[in-house]
Amino acid sequence: MNISIQKNFFIIFFSVIFCITAKSQTFTPPDSSFTGNDTIQIIRDSLIAQINLDTSILVFSMEDIRRFYKLADSLLKCKANEKPLNEIVIETAMSFLNIKYSKSPSNLNLDNKLIINLSGFDCVTYIENVLAISRIVKQKKNSFVAFAAELQKIRFRNGNINEFPSRLHYFSDWIYDNDIKKIASDITCNIDTTPYNKTVNYMTKNKNKYPSLYVKDYYEQIGAKEKEISARKYCYIPKLKVQEYEDSIKDGDIIAITTATTGLDISHVGFAIHKNGKVHLLHASTTGNKVIISEKILADYLKANKMQTGIMVARIIEPD
Repeated sequence: MNISIQKNFFIIFFSVIFCITAKSQTFTPPDSSFTGNDTIQIIRDSLIAQINLDTSILVFSMEDIRRFYKLADSLLKCKANEKPLNEIVIETAMSFLNIKYSKSPSNLNLDNKLIINLSGFDCVTYIENVLAISRIVKQKKNSFVAFAAELQKIRFRNGNINEFPSRLHYFSDWIYDNDIKKIASDITCNIDTTPYNKTVNYMTKNKNKYPSLYVKDYYEQIGAKEKEISARKYCYIPKLKVQEYEDSIKDGDIIAITTATTGLDISHVGFAIHKNGKVHLLHASTTGNKVIISEKILADYLKANKMQTGIMVARIIEPD
């Protein structure tokens, strides 16, 4: 089934669903998810013959579909796919300016689900959704299911969902895994060779913050992964050196902010964007409670927070 037919199928199908359910006054509101029902079965049968994705794991809304197609259509109409990927990333990221900050749900029932929410992000889901959309636009795809498949590939270890431990919870591990998958490359050591030695154990030491860790197997698997992460060799750019290296940072680079918090590797993430020749952070901000470009240059943004020690930098890789 070609791209235009896929998109039209979505539009027609959900229009029919809306008309039928509106008349019976049982229409599912946009913030409810479509999972494990006839809708998902039709999507699976009609759209994913060529895509390795189990749509029974999807959690999404009609609003997510609307936002996706509006943005993907706009980018492709402007021939964004002909631009370098980092430029597409910036265009996509900017399209979400002022979208509200929304913390990812913590729920055992969602551990084996791919949650799509284009109406609100935390700092990591902002990075993931922008990157997934940008990558499929670069490949001239315009399919919600292709987007979901790309998001799954980015978000989970080896691209496979297998309960809570398969999520890339620590962002240094996220960079490591997506480097292997040739999605984003850790270029930090190419900029500055200062070693980032950190014992990572924040999750297991703060079990009360992660309900899923009360499942013994999950706790043990996360603990094993923490030891693996701690044993790796990483570099970071100390915050007092960041301004010195501004010319080494490109628009669209992923900025991962290192932290003095015990047991934690990265405390915040965003995209690099230049304004007046200076690097700023484009991110889902907890203080701004929305997606913003920070007014302060990146170096000053870091200096203002004593717990932020520096940055790691991941460069987005062009898809094959």
